[in-house]
Amino acid sequence: MLEEERVLAKVLHRLPEDKKATLRKLEFEHRKYLDYPSYYHQQHLNLDDFAFTLACSLVNITLARQKQQQNDDMDVEKPDSDTIRNVVELSLSHINSTPNLIKFACVLRDNLQHAMVVLAGKYCQQKIFEQKQEYEEREKLKAEFERLDNLRLTYLFKKEEQATDEVSKKLEETQALLAKLPRIDDLQAQINARNKELLSVIDLVIAAAKIEDMETELRDQTILAFKTDTTTERWDTIRQIVTEEDWLTIKEELVVYVIQQDTNTHEKIELLLKDGLYKQVLEVFPKATGDPKEMELLLRVYRAVENSEPELLEKLLPIIGGYMKHYFAKQDYDPVDPILERVQRRFPSVMINLYQRACEMVMFNIMPSQYSKFVKMLTTVKARMEEINRHDDWNDFFAEFKRKHKGKSKLIQMVALIRLDVGPRSHHATTSPKESKNSIQLFSQSCRRRNRWNGEYR
Repeated sequence: MLEEERVLAKVLHRLPEDKKATLRKLEFEHRKYLDYPSYYHQQHLNLDDFAFTLACSLVNITLARQKQQQNDDMDVEKPDSDTIRNVVELSLSHINSTPNLIKFACVLRDNLQHAMVVLAGKYCQQKIFEQKQEYEEREKLKAEFERLDNLRLTYLFKKEEQATDEVSKKLEETQALLAKLPRIDDLQAQINARNKELLSVIDLVIAAAKIEDMETELRDQTILAFKTDTTTERWDTIRQIVTEEDWLTIKEELVVYVIQQDTNTHEKIELLLKDGLYKQVLEVFPKATGDPKEMELLLRVYRAVENSEPELLEKLLPIIGGYMKHYFAKQDYDPVDPILERVQRRFPSVMINLYQRACEMVMFNIMPSQYSKFVKMLTTVKARMEEINRHDDWNDFFAEFKRKHKGKSKLIQMVALIRLDVGPRSHHATTSPKESKNSIQLFSQSCRRRNRWNGEYR
């Protein structure tokens, strides 16, 4: 009809009166339709969005009515909280998606209904926990499905028909359970999204709990935030809001989450060191990687444990041994010296064993051109043994070294020529470049004499 009107207008004619009246009526109905809420325009109505829109309308109407009643009756000091609570509880029972629940909590916050924000926030958190539980259940079912499938193939190859049929039946049952759960393409992305939603809800609830003076809720939400996102700042916040007695129990609970989190290990250690959780520090302490700061961190941990819980130092020795092997394999001997000085004072008997195992890493790929540097390090070892009065340890070490590496005669003779100055020495006793050069010269002279005696010297 609009097209017909446009065609007639071009030739300066008008629509007949009856058609014009019909067109006006249609245009009026269309404008009325456009003024309807968005859910009227959708072919497939999203019930959750509709429930959210309706809930917001109910909250606004209820609050407006309470305000009107308060204005009409000056004796009413405070609106009835049960009415708005019933409206919120009814609304929450019909909203399922967490984004809409979060938006509904924001609507309540904007209307200054802080107690209701806590109610809506905790309901939303429960929904998020249920979703994460579904993810865990799905992963367990997937693992069980793969196990049963492999078992079925095993029985099939063995031609055990009865066992194959039983496993196939269980396999179908597991597959049916999997089909009931929502499909997930990227599990980690979904978990990260739920955690992000959870933290946003926690922030809403914490802000509302502060206004309503809900101390217990504030503490619980702060702890929940840390379990979701383990950071030093959140740890410190919990430490500030709980009593000393409660903290002793709470920190043991939180440590489990610190260890489980797949985050930067150095950050974990820094966090655990804050409250003297040294046993847990040793559990999560990383292997050597060559990071410039890792030896500094290891030394800090050793000092802290030595000062506070020295009985744990023995558990630290294998870690130190691992770091020695790593650095010795790269023929980088200096970084481990500071911590070995402390180990030497408390555990003199284990020093030679640490060196012996670390030196084996060097011997795998040492070249003759690297002998001088290695001998310089062994000079330090011998000096340490002299200082702590463990002469026999050095003798045993050298005897075992000669037995294992008898093919490296040049290196053995260079080690045998190590001499220490008479008198007190520092922990860093090393062979000077001149001493190393003299050792090599003495060795060369010895070789020439031996070859001349054998008639092979040219």
